[in-house]
Amino acid sequence: MSHSGTAGSWRLMIGARLRTARKAAGVTQARVAAVLELSQSTVTKIEKGQTTISADNLGKLVEFLGVDEATAAELRKFSEADAAERQRSRRPAGPLWFGDIPDLERRAREIRSWTGERLPGVLQSEQYMRALFQGRANVDDLVEARKDRQRLFDHEGIREFLLSESALDRVRATADPLMALDQVQHLLKCGELAGVAIRIVPYAADLYVAPDFTILRLDEGDRVYVEYQSGKLLLHKHKDVREHWDAWAVLDELALPVEESARLLAGIRDRLDAGLAGQA
Repeated sequence: MSHSGTAGSWRLMIGARLRTARKAAGVTQARVAAVLELSQSTVTKIEKGQTTISADNLGKLVEFLGVDEATAAELRKFSEADAAERQRSRRPAGPLWFGDIPDLERRAREIRSWTGERLPGVLQSEQYMRALFQGRANVDDLVEARKDRQRLFDHEGIREFLLSESALDRVRATADPLMALDQVQHLLKCGELAGVAIRIVPYAADLYVAPDFTILRLDEGDRVYVEYQSGKLLLHKHKDVREHWDAWAVLDELALPVEESARLLAGIRDRLDAGLAGQA
């Protein structure tokens, strides 16, 4: 069978087949949402062709629903075509040089990232991303671009993230409780990946580091990208790189160990979970 279409039509075909398979298996959308760790509203949008489903989640769902091999192969083909169509139509957001960052991140032997008042995109859950991009016309493309950056975890290397305790408080304050719980659980899962360390810089630390920055250790030399409220910079001069390694050393001394950071995150998760249980 041959098909042709736009990204939207591929999503419609994927959604229709997944909805048929779910009903044939006698499974609710709520159960699918739990298996994929998504909200039920996102599952509804997937089935209506209003949003994409990642290749990983498609594979999980095909297996969970017991989809026959012919339909599974067709779904994979549709998914690949959808991704290719979106890639062709996607326009980069922000400065043109930022389009190189995902490639640099994947090639980096080491990544050292500091964020003071927010969560870095590579550690955000899909639900959290969608909330951040709410109201934008190209939400699906923005989410897919950010998830594409998260493929850096597929490559070997050291990936260390230092987050301020303030950033975690902002998650709890600005996200609804379910979304906040989803994001904290996502951070805990990321912290369990090979080569990944997530450490928290507590309020008690006497600290002032203005911009967020990420150091990338590459074969051709270290690079730093710095994120200001007004824009981003990619740095490569020795003096600039050295200054950021010095700033990292200060942060490294102040950050909690990995195990203590994980306990702090688990405590936030448990309090969110208890709060939701109390509302039920």
